[in-house]
Amino acid sequence: MATDSLRQALLQPDRYPADWDQVATRIKIEAGWRCESCGHPHDPPTGYTLTVHHLVPVKAFCEPFNLVALCQRCHLRLQPDPTVLMQTWLLKPPEWLKWRLASFQEWRESAREEARDG
Repeated sequence: MATDSLRQALLQPDRYPADWDQVATRIKIEAGWRCESCGHPHDPPTGYTLTVHHLVPVKAFCEPFNLVALCQRCHLRLQPDPTVLMQTWLLKPPEWLKWRLASFQEWRESAREEARDG
């Protein structure tokens, strides 16, 4: 069920899931070990450490559409005030966000149908 993953995540919103290391590694591998925003490769000595950001800020909500590989620089630009960037992105979403928005909309519609069907 679509709502189960979010419902479960909201029980402990500030806790990463037990398999977080594997989840984060999978997201980084899928991104080719590059920041999905600026494209810089994972290169910690030069300050480009790849991280995984939750678009919906619930640590346990690890649906693929909610996770994005970002270098620390891009992550720190987004983290303090995600609303400004999200508003900009929603007007002209970058390529890496387009499939996530589409997947989120499908997930949301599925959740609405589940709620309607009770």
